[in-house]
Amino acid sequence: MSNHIGFTPTKRESVYHLFPYWYIACRSDELQKKPKQIQLWNTKLVLFRDSHQRAYALLDRCPHRNVPLSLGRVQKNNLECHYHGWQFNHLGECTKVPASIKGENHSRRVPSFPVVEKQGYVWVYTDPDSEPNHLPYTFAYMDDPNYVSIRFEYEFDATIFSVAENILDVPHTSFLHGGLFRSGTQNIINWQVKRYPDRVECEYKDEPRPSGLFGRLLSPSGGTVQHFDRFILPNIAQVDYGMGETGKIMTTSSLSPVRDHQTKMYTVATIRKSRLFGIFRPLLEPVVLKIIKQDAVVLQAQSANQREFQGEEYTFHSTDVLGPSISRLMREASKEARILYDSNYSVAQEFSGKIRT
Repeated sequence: MSNHIGFTPTKRESVYHLFPYWYIACRSDELQKKPKQIQLWNTKLVLFRDSHQRAYALLDRCPHRNVPLSLGRVQKNNLECHYHGWQFNHLGECTKVPASIKGENHSRRVPSFPVVEKQGYVWVYTDPDSEPNHLPYTFAYMDDPNYVSIRFEYEFDATIFSVAENILDVPHTSFLHGGLFRSGTQNIINWQVKRYPDRVECEYKDEPRPSGLFGRLLSPSGGTVQHFDRFILPNIAQVDYGMGETGKIMTTSSLSPVRDHQTKMYTVATIRKSRLFGIFRPLLEPVVLKIIKQDAVVLQAQSANQREFQGEEYTFHSTDVLGPSISRLMREASKEARILYDSNYSVAQEFSGKIRT
């Protein structure tokens, strides 16, 4: 910063372009008969289903006159452009040019993106016309009959890094979410971080139950909790709480990059069934949504200030337990893609400390 009115713009930005990887494009029930436009990494794609309800993704641009294919309709197994009726199959190949007398088709293709549909979501692989080297992420416990899963979605005006760090940041909860999650900085707890090639995990040891309303809903009887926070490349932020012998809640957020500074969050909160869960569930959802909205407001203000000052200025402190590791993982993966979801990796680095919550 200068010592007069004005400032020196900073060029550093926490925008890490991570591909080729899988990202959630939409919920399965959002993709019906009509084509659907979505956006990943500043690129518009069109999703559509064929006559067998299989989902596909193409670049949302007709190679004839650049009209969005999402304005068109599905004809049997082909996507028809709204402008001249050209049709394209799931591979992006032109199969029909209606105005052609000879019936010849155009050789220009539309890039086609791999699609997998699982656990109620449509996932898109961000490398077109390629064979993925891994499968999309699987939400733990979501298909377990002993657990109940609640889905949340929210769109943030922030980078993937900013959203992931926010989800996994403990100190801000006493202030931004004071009374809802934690109330004041009063407990000193130990933490241990383990960094792997594709993830980083923090264990908070001997942590008392969070003192706010959300903590009381999760563990009415009090006591200590088993608390793990994880970031898994390229976009998974996970908060894992165990309470007593049977209590457990895991919130897993898959972050989809709409634009560099716009992130869609798909969260699955998976809670072990218990006698009290049915009583507390009506209160749980509005509390979670209020917390998410508080995060959205501050992240929007953060992004606006970054634009105002033409860049970022980050100060990583010892209390930023996972932020530096998330930044490092994303920065390295943006240069060289990693093989994902291998829980058998050996620990690459391990360190520990204390934090006040």
